[in-house]
Amino acid sequence: MTLKNILSLIFILKTSIIFSQNCNCKSTFDWVKETFENNDAGFQYIIDKKGQETYKIYNQIYVSKVNKIINPKECEATIREWLAFFRKSHIEFHYLGTDNSEYDDSLKIDENVIAVNEKNYKNNLYQKFLVSNQPFIERLNSKTLYFRIPSFNHNEKSAIDSLIEKYKNEILATENLIIDIRNGTGGSDNSYKNLLPFIYTNPIRMPSVEYLSTPLNNRRMYELATNTGFALEFGIQASDEEKAVFMENYLKLNNHLGEFVNLNSEKIHIYKQDTIHKFPKQVAILINENNVSTDEQFILESRQSKKVKLYGRTTKGGLDMSNLYVAKSANNDFVLVYALSRSLRIPNMIVDDIGIMPDFFLDNEIPEEEWIEYVSKNLNEY
Repeated sequence: MTLKNILSLIFILKTSIIFSQNCNCKSTFDWVKETFENNDAGFQYIIDKKGQETYKIYNQIYVSKVNKIINPKECEATIREWLAFFRKSHIEFHYLGTDNSEYDDSLKIDENVIAVNEKNYKNNLYQKFLVSNQPFIERLNSKTLYFRIPSFNHNEKSAIDSLIEKYKNEILATENLIIDIRNGTGGSDNSYKNLLPFIYTNPIRMPSVEYLSTPLNNRRMYELATNTGFALEFGIQASDEEKAVFMENYLKLNNHLGEFVNLNSEKIHIYKQDTIHKFPKQVAILINENNVSTDEQFILESRQSKKVKLYGRTTKGGLDMSNLYVAKSANNDFVLVYALSRSLRIPNMIVDDIGIMPDFFLDNEIPEEEWIEYVSKNLNEY
């Protein structure tokens, strides 16, 4: 489940619920603090890193602040500041009511919004890049194909796979492939799995994740297994086979309350295949500062291929703590989004708040509308 999906639901709730303009921010803060400390997969990691004494002093500052707050929007902003102590991504806090303002931009997700003005770009492909929310493939020249993937959302998997099947022979007969995932939304790892065989050169090693087992956290797995609660809210309709796996995971988690649990049988997953395709010979992945979550997982897996180079700018950095869940306050007027799992990559290969750097940095002197042409030229001339 992507952060975009979760925030979309929160936006719907915000537009349909009206609460009192006053709130007890201290009690709300206490609820957020207790819920986060007991359930977020990344909480203890940050405490161990920054120190318990630092955290104690930090809390004293915010207790002093929230004691004076009665406005819910001010309370929302202050608690968001408090949460920033832990990480920048895969963590959210929202007031579900309204403050009667004409416009509330608290749910605006800059990385998922592309503003297209009236400018007529000389580059028609860039114009298509800006306006299309569907994946597409175009031939740039005899040696290069361009594959645009706006989102790895689980709902986009069928569209991505259909394009791969349709252009399979063409991809395997073309020397260069550009995969453009700029401004991605994150999503599901399954959405890119059928791309990996085309770029594969050697085994791809990826650490597993561990889930923090608590009664609240495990409820998500139960709801996925029974098509209730979280599953219903987000329109997740698991197959009978998937439900059985969710229930098995739920029971396993419940047997290890208070522990981190690896639901896989291995700490490292190794992806292997027998075939290494001659073409594409070179694969360029276009990235920028808006790529996060599953986008970064795709990058980490793909860059292990000898064919792959990253072009663009450093990604946002939100992957180490993942698998999001939503908790609502007692009065249902606030919602906290936090992470259930942590990657076994940490602390040796951290992505959160750092991002993934490109192999080829595209500086500001190269206009973004010229990135595709620049990369194509780089692949073909050097």
